[in-house]
Amino acid sequence: MSSAPTACVVCATPAAKYRCPACRARYCTPACFATHKSTPTACTPLAAAAAAAASAITQPPHAPVVRARIEEESSAGLEYILPDASLMQLRSNDDVMRAVRDKRLQRLLLEIDGAPDRAAALERVTAREAPHFQEFIDAMLLAAGVARREAGMVIFEGGAAPTSAS
Repeated sequence: MSSAPTACVVCATPAAKYRCPACRARYCTPACFATHKSTPTACTPLAAAAAAAASAITQPPHAPVVRARIEEESSAGLEYILPDASLMQLRSNDDVMRAVRDKRLQRLLLEIDGAPDRAAALERVTAREAPHFQEFIDAMLLAAGVARREAGMVIFEGGAAPTSAS
């Protein structure tokens, strides 16, 4: 895998850190994403091989809605961005893939993703569905290589550098 920064498909800014969910093209800001999505020929479907891999995850039956989210408006927050290699580990992990096929977990993830404040929604879901949801979180942390199992507990170690949310 190349370590060279990838440029934004709209403005060519180096080190674009976001990806279009439809075609995986890289972009640097929500404004560039809006421009990308508004150009009919710019966003093409995933390649056949990538689509086959992505089909293992059940897609929700609704179209994605682009709207402002509270955490995206705050520049004070921190987030962890996993490298592509860790994301591929998640996709190839049997425990994670089995979990995302679970209808109950799919509803919880849609609830979090569809909320205007995803951080608050995550806290609500975690409090309400603690054991079921925590098993999924633990499986993801272990598969991504940012946690380890010790004495029957999953210990978060980090592994991806925190970056300022923008």
